[in-house]
Amino acid sequence: CQSGDEELQLQATKECRKLLSDHKPPIGALVEVGLVPVFIGFLKNNANPKLQFEAAWVLTNICSGNSQQTWSVVEAGGVPVLIRLLNSTPELAEQCVWALGNIAADSLECRDILLDHDVVEGLMPFMKAKKSFHDQKRNVDHVESVQWRI
Repeated sequence: CQSGDEELQLQATKECRKLLSDHKPPIGALVEVGLVPVFIGFLKNNANPKLQFEAAWVLTNICSGNSQQTWSVVEAGGVPVLIRLLNSTPELAEQCVWALGNIAADSLECRDILLDHDVVEGLMPFMKAKKSFHDQKRNVDHVESVQWRI
């Protein structure tokens, strides 16, 4: 994951995502070796939306772990980056909504951190979008995913 080659970064991130999709995901191992800041760095690579998407998916899975694992994402600066990416492609934004929802569900403190970072403001475009019924329903589903947790 720490190679400068973006294709290798993408492949390694996909492999991490697949590992975390297992019924006993090795979330702790990825956190312990210090990969959370690496994945957050990948989120910042606006030139590579595929890498951003895979990194967001990995972080979503990490945030589904225990509180310490979720906090690793918060403490590494993931919250403002995930909120910023709510204004990205629909697929990436959806993945960020899931990650933010997992963070919000962890604890009241995490929920308050999201609120302090204006997560509601970040979600407003989903609620205001004027799209086809199908797309609008999909946007509402994403927003509700976080709303019920906040």
